[in-house]
Amino acid sequence: MKPIVLITGESHPILASALVQMGYEVIDSPQISRIELMEQVSSVAGLVLTSRHHIDADVFAKAEKLQWIGRLGSGLDVIDLLIAQNKGVSVYSSPEGNRQAVAEHTLGLLMNLIRNQSRSDREVRQGIWNRNENRGYELSGLTMGIIGYGNTGEAVSRALTSLGMRVLAYDKYRFGYGGEWAVETDMETIRKEADVVSLHLPLTAETIGLVDNAWLEAFTKSVWLINTSRGAITPLEPLIRQLESGRLRGLALDVLPKEPLKNYSAEEQQALNKLCAFEQVVLTPHIAGYTQESPERMARVLLDKLGAGLGG
Repeated sequence: MKPIVLITGESHPILASALVQMGYEVIDSPQISRIELMEQVSSVAGLVLTSRHHIDADVFAKAEKLQWIGRLGSGLDVIDLLIAQNKGVSVYSSPEGNRQAVAEHTLGLLMNLIRNQSRSDREVRQGIWNRNENRGYELSGLTMGIIGYGNTGEAVSRALTSLGMRVLAYDKYRFGYGGEWAVETDMETIRKEADVVSLHLPLTAETIGLVDNAWLEAFTKSVWLINTSRGAITPLEPLIRQLESGRLRGLALDVLPKEPLKNYSAEEQQALNKLCAFEQVVLTPHIAGYTQESPERMARVLLDKLGAGLGG
């Protein structure tokens, strides 16, 4: 009997095809529910995840045959890594597959903010020609502070440096990463010198709710803020307050504390509506790493890691 791999989210067809060639029976169920996952996981040797499902203690308790978990993307917050380690379950992610997509989207959000593109578009559609009022800034005159310098943070710094922007980078858990694309520094320096701040952090107990009023008020300058990582890092209320006070010069979010929007309570919707009322806010629906090319790239990265890790 062949070992079973369950794919629980949207994936490129090459993934299932290659897994079959590796000797697995593949169940490709991108719309599988939590209940169905719990019913099937006891017979599964491998799990492939997007961000749809959390593999927690309840899932691990039933996953008696589970040998490995593959994550299409970078966020391992959907997996209880301590339990996985204790059970000897290998975990593979594929941030290399969509880091360029995230970097390009971050650059697009940055340009939108500093050149007032969305605001100008809305005004011109209404017959308003505010040319002087929408005059923006050039990248070469600004300093970017990148917080979290993993795969995506490095890709962003590479893109920005090539366009003449000064880039400062801080990562609490990495050292010796500065060089061609970024100056390795500390949070104190970023707070003093950054004009723009871009977040590229994992979601952990340490980063949930990180960007609160005190965090934002610690910056010397009024900054533009970009978050393409995880929405829970930037709760809405502090953002609204700092936009009102002028401490935030502008804001671009690809992620929100709660997704999708259909699940919002009346109170949560009210906060989002308040945020949307600011002209200097740009929002996109968690698409930074989601391009036409990225699914295949993530699948290939994951397959390479599985092949190396499993001796294929």
